[in-house]
Amino acid sequence: MTQRRPSHRQTLLLGVLVLAGWIWDLLLGGGKAHSIGWLVALLLVVGISALTVRSRKKLDVLDPVPETTPNQGRSAKNHSALQAESSSQTFEVRPVEPDELAGLIDIELAADKLFEVAGYGATPGTATIEELQSAAALMVAGRPAVGYIWVEIVDGLAHIQGLSVKPKQMKRGVGGSLLEAACEWAREHDYPAITLCTFAEVPWNAPYYARRGFVEVDELSPGLTALRAGENEIGLDAIGRRIAMRRECT
Repeated sequence: MTQRRPSHRQTLLLGVLVLAGWIWDLLLGGGKAHSIGWLVALLLVVGISALTVRSRKKLDVLDPVPETTPNQGRSAKNHSALQAESSSQTFEVRPVEPDELAGLIDIELAADKLFEVAGYGATPGTATIEELQSAAALMVAGRPAVGYIWVEIVDGLAHIQGLSVKPKQMKRGVGGSLLEAACEWAREHDYPAITLCTFAEVPWNAPYYARRGFVEVDELSPGLTALRAGENEIGLDAIGRRIAMRRECT
């Protein structure tokens, strides 16, 4: 059963009910003291209800699971056109174009705001244009881009350095299509598996990737060990427990 969410209509209804009670009290002889009490009640009910609606809308993008960040967000190269369908749009997954690099950083910044909204705290930074230019593979979804995935090579395996999707485009299959494109790129280039580092308990990180076929890595390779040390150094571990995950591509 779908849970009903608070709305402005419900806020108005509560206000009308309180106002009706106030009028009825006046008709029964309620005095000035009663009116002050009813006025305070009306302000409290309407104010609290309005704040509830506003908070629900701010967090709505997190419910149930948005599609974003293993680490924070980047991409890959794919020679076949892949598409992700939403309710109203079709997103083409394609290699990034040089003039789109700055826009990818904006996408990552917007996606990382979810960590602050959800109470995890601010993430320590984004990719640089230089890092994106030197990626082993970098792909985007949509034209203009609404998400991207960045792939590097770590210990002979493809590695997702990051994945980000614009918050307004989440829950539409964009992140999943970018992941599949990265795995297809890995298969085409004869990499047997693809790895990533992510937050273990953040709902749109490790649980999301687990549903996409990734499993936690028990023993880290030298390259993943170095990546994890770097993440700890820049402060990612202060936000939450980090793990490495792997998905077979064969």
